[in-house]
Amino acid sequence: ESGLRDELSTLRGTFPELTDTMIFDYAHTRLDATLTGLAESLSGGEAGGLTLLDQASVENVLRGLIAALDAPEPGEEQDFDQGGGGGGGGQQGGPQPLIPPIAELQMLRTLQQDVYDRTRAAEQAGLGGDVAERLGDEQGALAEQARALLEALQDQQTPQPQMPAPEVGE
Repeated sequence: ESGLRDELSTLRGTFPELTDTMIFDYAHTRLDATLTGLAESLSGGEAGGLTLLDQASVENVLRGLIAALDAPEPGEEQDFDQGGGGGGGGQQGGPQPLIPPIAELQMLRTLQQDVYDRTRAAEQAGLGGDVAERLGDEQGALAEQARALLEALQDQQTPQPQMPAPEVGE
C-alpha cells in the first residue's frame, strides 16, 4: 500500500495537470489518505471489514481514473457536443486541457458510485457508526466537489461580454 501511494505521488509530481482539475485532485488526495490508512492498518495487523472496504475503494478509484483518462476514439468527443455545430463556436484554438471536462464528470460518477457501494457494503457487514460517519463525511465532501465542478463548467459556458462595435461617424 505504501509503494502504491509513493507511485501515485510520483505520478502527480510528473504530471501536475492531474491536480489542475478539481475532481482528479480530489480523487488523488482521497487515494493518498486511504492508502496511508491502509498501510497503517495492515502494518498493525488489522485486516477487518473496514480494511477490505478501503482496499476495494482504492481499486475502484484507480480503475475509474484509468477509464476517465482513456483517450476517446476519433469522433467520440463530438457525441458530447450538443450545440457546437458550425465551426466550434466555443473553441479558442488554444491547446486542449490534458483532462477534458467529460473525464472529470466520469470520474465524479465513479467516486459517487464508490461511496454508494461502500455505504451499502458497510451496512450489510454491520460496521459501526464510525464507518457510517466517515462515509457520510465523504458523501458531503463529494457533493461539495460536484457543486464546485458544475459551477466551473457553467462559468466556462457563459459567454464573455463583448465590447460594442465602434460607431461609424459621418
